[in-house]
Amino acid sequence: MKIRKIVATAVLIAALNPYGSIVKAELYGSLIRTDNTWRFSKIATDESGPVVSLSNKKPVNYSLGEYPCSSVLWGPNGGGQCHENGLQFRETRIRVILTALHNLVGPIALMPLLCGFITHKTSYFDHEKFDKAVDSACKLDNVEKLLSTYDLYIKHIDSKKQEYDNLTKGRLSNLYDKYNKAEQEYVKSIKVSYVINDLTGFWPSTTLPEPELRFTPAKLDLITVKLDGNFKVSESPSQFAEKVKSLKAKFDAEAGEKIAAIDGMVRDYERSLIAKACKLNLPSSKNVLKDGFDIRCDYSAKDGSATPELTAKYTIKSRNWHDVFPKFTNKDENIEVNFDGKDIKFSNKTNKFLEVSSISVYYNSEVFNVGEGNRFELPPETQKVFNSNLLLQASNIAKEARYIGVNQQNSINREFSFGFAVKYRSVDQNIDKTLYKVDRFNLFRTLSEIEKRS
Repeated sequence: MKIRKIVATAVLIAALNPYGSIVKAELYGSLIRTDNTWRFSKIATDESGPVVSLSNKKPVNYSLGEYPCSSVLWGPNGGGQCHENGLQFRETRIRVILTALHNLVGPIALMPLLCGFITHKTSYFDHEKFDKAVDSACKLDNVEKLLSTYDLYIKHIDSKKQEYDNLTKGRLSNLYDKYNKAEQEYVKSIKVSYVINDLTGFWPSTTLPEPELRFTPAKLDLITVKLDGNFKVSESPSQFAEKVKSLKAKFDAEAGEKIAAIDGMVRDYERSLIAKACKLNLPSSKNVLKDGFDIRCDYSAKDGSATPELTAKYTIKSRNWHDVFPKFTNKDENIEVNFDGKDIKFSNKTNKFLEVSSISVYYNSEVFNVGEGNRFELPPETQKVFNSNLLLQASNIAKEARYIGVNQQNSINREFSFGFAVKYRSVDQNIDKTLYKVDRFNLFRTLSEIEKRS
């Protein structure tokens, strides 16, 4: 007898069976029909083709709709497929409609000319046949027992994985917590000392440098380990149990090796934590500009002791100065000029009115007239004050009053010149008089006086 095989696929998932277990993973069975008997050709974990859920024995991914598949006019069915290739359990429902054609013109209109019929065919899914096929295959191949076998295999793997987790995760986590806490305590115990080397002579002795000391403790990694099992199976029902048995034996061998190696793995992990932890990453050396000071920052550490020490060495290389004006005084019998570095004060020492017509400032080789077009009178025995901003209006004077990269070595023997020239007259005389003087000043002493004034 010729054997006709039609292949379908059934999914076996979450099936409660007489052996008292619930399948946790999906299995799929391929149905095969030999003569009138339905059985499974294989049971696998991968899905292929239409499937049936054995939890409720309902078809999944089958074509369940009903649709016309052919119709024939004038005579018997001419043939044609009323089901989709490769899909099973579809039947054909036939409906025949008698018809008559009439002569619609001429004297014998409305009389039947010819009689015939139309055949309508409809394809539909036969649920009854499907259910019987699934029941037959499950019984003949003892599917529920195979599901139970696979379920026990999954539970065995889960149990071993839980055992492995219990033996590893807690120990690894405790080691991480131990050394992480030790590292935090180590960082808190670090003593920081400062060494200040001031090359300028102007660094405030009571003030530490502003730049922050930055260091990053080594990062500890919490490792995770896991035990994996192979759940993939694709075998005939007769070989399925043996395949699961061999997978279980292989898994047990690998799991045994991993469990036996746990102590060594934990020791290696602890060594890696010891190697990483409690190590200072020193900040990089750098130059910092703070409040006009050019500061070189270098760092060193004394490690390996119970109390680690970090030394920050700050070399105050130089300082930038702006608006450097010395104290200055000049006078004659009529007028006196006093400059305290900020304000210029003119004093009339007489009992007569004085008229100031010109004020010139001398800074090294630069001269700036601040009084031209700004004539003013000084009543007897009075004073008039101008702010030093008046001097800074001249770019050449502001430039001369700026000193960049100054330290004690390059400023202690350095001098600059500064002074005023004032043209004035008494109101009862028609004679212009001049008060003029330019003095030499030591740059370091002048900067020291400015620092004291601030």
